[in-house]
Amino acid sequence: MPRFYKGMMDKMDSDKDGQLSERELFSALHHPEMGVRDIVSRMVVKHESEWFGGSGHQKWTAFFQDCDTLRIDVAKKWLDDMEWMSRVEPFTSGKAVWHMHPVMFLDAIKTVDSGFITLEMVSAANLGTNEPQCKKVLPYLNKYANAYGMQDTKEIAHFLSQIGHESGFAITEENLNYSGKGMRRIFGCIKGPKHYNKTNDDCDLRRLRNKLWTNESIYAHHPENLADYVYAGRMGNDDETSDDGYMYRGRGMIQLTGKDEYRYFTNMHNKKNPSDRQDFVVAPDSVISNVEYGVELAFSFWVSKGLN
Repeated sequence: MPRFYKGMMDKMDSDKDGQLSERELFSALHHPEMGVRDIVSRMVVKHESEWFGGSGHQKWTAFFQDCDTLRIDVAKKWLDDMEWMSRVEPFTSGKAVWHMHPVMFLDAIKTVDSGFITLEMVSAANLGTNEPQCKKVLPYLNKYANAYGMQDTKEIAHFLSQIGHESGFAITEENLNYSGKGMRRIFGCIKGPKHYNKTNDDCDLRRLRNKLWTNESIYAHHPENLADYVYAGRMGNDDETSDDGYMYRGRGMIQLTGKDEYRYFTNMHNKKNPSDRQDFVVAPDSVISNVEYGVELAFSFWVSKGLN
């Protein structure tokens, strides 16, 4: 059993006997940890059904012995009204049958309407270019629009337009190979590039990162050094020597940047895909090598910024 599921089972098995009793399952359904409740609701369990035999069945003998006498008649009527299995093959034997949560079962087998996000919509957002890439990402756009609850047509249009503008639906990584003037314009000045003066290669207000001028040879055309410097000490990254800046540079259809964003995406992905647990903090390049992850992170980013 995978370690994650074993950990969840250990939390349910309160008496540590290796078995889950009816009482332990009931308690797990009300467990304070959402992951435990979610697993219990997805279990398929074999047991006798209350829909077989009515109130006269022997399995209810102990129940009625402990039942409030004022409620016995009501309880018996309810059990008799709910009885139907004895009249339907193959349940007439009364043997234990498999049970599953009906809502969770339907959720597990349902698929997003293939026409919800169409190739025409994606191509339009991408100005009719790179149709092979649009086709490649389309199934995952539909999958994660559903998983992240993005069903409003206006929101989808905004989302697709943003991706089309930012990346053309390509799974890319940030290009940090800048010339000296280029890196100073993008990263050097307080309040951003609009306050960089290309005439004198300096800032209209003041410099934000002075080493881009004083140590140009270290950072110009050295993407790793540049990222480690300009992304240091923010977005969850450690200092310049940690290599976090380059490790957590921008990647994906919408650029995911900074250790905090990769941590947030890890949590969101594992919540939406409990059978495919990943750690994008440990393996950030997987959002480039795996198309599905590269698409999903765009939805995670959208949610993290409150754009949904």
